[in-house]
Amino acid sequence: MQSLTIKKIIYFLALTLFAINAEANGPAYIHKQTTSTPAKTVLGFLEWYWDNEEMINGIQLVDISEDSAQKIPFSINTANTEKYLSILQRSNFISDSYIQYWKKYFKDYEQVFKDDPQYEGCPAGFDYNFIMQGNDPEEKPSSMSKVKISSQSIKGNKAQVTVTLPHNTKINYTLTKVNGKWLIDDIQGVDE
Repeated sequence: MQSLTIKKIIYFLALTLFAINAEANGPAYIHKQTTSTPAKTVLGFLEWYWDNEEMINGIQLVDISEDSAQKIPFSINTANTEKYLSILQRSNFISDSYIQYWKKYFKDYEQVFKDDPQYEGCPAGFDYNFIMQGNDPEEKPSSMSKVKISSQSIKGNKAQVTVTLPHNTKINYTLTKVNGKWLIDDIQGVDE
């Protein structure tokens, strides 16, 4: 009988340690950033994004009525925009400044949809991938070595990094160093 009790205690302790370890490591979309340069931060972010792309892009930011007979205008799905931004922030690559910009963007577009209702087509302001800055974002390359740093400039706690993706798409990142970590403030496509 005592042997059975000891086995139960060991089993309970093993489950507890497993749960504590899982909680400490967090979900897959939470990244513990250990990068030391702006370029490494950008490359780490891109790798993280491609690993989580399906989940992130599966979040419906705009409510669209499937029933065209009802004529329900598009609207921002506030709960989903918060979820989207929360996931990005928990990546540990994104700054508060980036999050605040997109919160304002979503709020502004909620007003746009109220002032000028849209019922069909691609929602205005949501016709591109915000992270990859394009309508037809590139798939994750077979190797991150195919993503090239085109330029990097650092001035104090600010940095600019431009990457060239395998199909020659260029993206510019603005970063700020916060508490010893480089965080992304802005992502912009580069027109050529």
